[in-house]
Amino acid sequence: LTFSDSNPDKCLLEVGNTNYSMTRSGTNCFKNMTGQNDNSYTYRVYINDTVGNTAIFSSRTITLDTANPNVTTLSTLYPAGQPSVKTGDKATIRVTAFDSLSGIRNVTAVLTICDEAATELVLIKQGSTNNYQENCTIKSGAASDTYSATIKGYDFANNLNSSFSVSIIVDNTKPTITIASPTNTVYNTFSIPFNVASNEDISIWKYSLNNAANVTFIPNITITGALGSNTLTVYANDTTGNIGNATITFIVDNTPANLLQFVSPTENDNLAFARNWYYINLTFNDTNPNNCILYNGTSNLSMTRVGTNCFINQTSQSEASYTYKVYVNDTTGNIAVSSSRIIILDTTAPTAQYASDSTPAATQSSTTILVNITMSDALSGNAGINMWIYNSSTNALIDSSSCGLTSFCAFTKNGLPQGTYFYNGSTQDNAGN
Repeated sequence: LTFSDSNPDKCLLEVGNTNYSMTRSGTNCFKNMTGQNDNSYTYRVYINDTVGNTAIFSSRTITLDTANPNVTTLSTLYPAGQPSVKTGDKATIRVTAFDSLSGIRNVTAVLTICDEAATELVLIKQGSTNNYQENCTIKSGAASDTYSATIKGYDFANNLNSSFSVSIIVDNTKPTITIASPTNTVYNTFSIPFNVASNEDISIWKYSLNNAANVTFIPNITITGALGSNTLTVYANDTTGNIGNATITFIVDNTPANLLQFVSPTENDNLAFARNWYYINLTFNDTNPNNCILYNGTSNLSMTRVGTNCFINQTSQSEASYTYKVYVNDTTGNIAVSSSRIIILDTTAPTAQYASDSTPAATQSSTTILVNITMSDALSGNAGINMWIYNSSTNALIDSSSCGLTSFCAFTKNGLPQGTYFYNGSTQDNAGN
């Protein structure tokens, strides 16, 4: 302390209720108070001159504080009860700090992922409480991780407590969605199980079917597809608000093939042929064809399919009448069946003979010749009988006759002149034998 006086004597330091002598040098008094405890000290100085005059200087207070402030009750608050935050979310860092002697000057959190501060976030005192808090908006580019923020509490004596930290969990990873059903296939029903799963907890599930509005749901459910191609997109919000999605395309087809038509070289219905093979060629209309089966009356035979055309060549067949039809299956099990057709394979000639009343091979007095032929064909049936009478001397045809679709045919020729004649005939079945 310095002062002005022409007859200075001594200076006394009063601290609380105790007086301490000070060293005086001229008009300067001083004293170093060492070994003091942490406390708040109020002091003043008395100056006495040699004639008993006393001057008193105003009081001052000094606080000696060598202890670090107290920092307790550390917490991180996430929005809407989330367990973590993502880019753009605000995490609130909350700290309780106090210093009973010199008081708290400021509290900071050392963190590099906040938009609000580059490296150190200053926490704001909450009214008259000992609580300090501030929001940390997660900056773009922050990786998914658990970040530790060191809390620094300073008192007014510049003591620092930095022995505590809080954690901020950043989760910018979208959930991975698995669609177990439907799959990328064809269904023959409109009602389809809708089963999904995720690699983490999901707070909100939504889906859009064929670009319709999003529908919130709780797995697993049943959805109703549309006839034809369907596109299903699933969205999943995890508990932090990251949104993952997955898309599947499937087809609904509950309609059998249509426009089934036998085409060349398929033979027309109910015809007979003198051969041992037949060829079936069928066209149809279907968006999801699978296979074609030929039923020949006794067995099911696989046909070759190219697109919407199925065909088969049945070779080395036995003589028989074959009634056949074709089944067309699509990939969802819808079945269409063609009309039935009959084809007869007949390589055996019909049996034929002259009837007993036919004019015999001999000399006779009659001028009439009777030709009567009977025939039979058990498989393809009788197609016709032809008969001819010739002059034996000239081999000239005298007359002829024919009958169709019959088992016998009689031909009488009257008024023949005297001479020598011969006759013959032929029979044919419906296969051309």
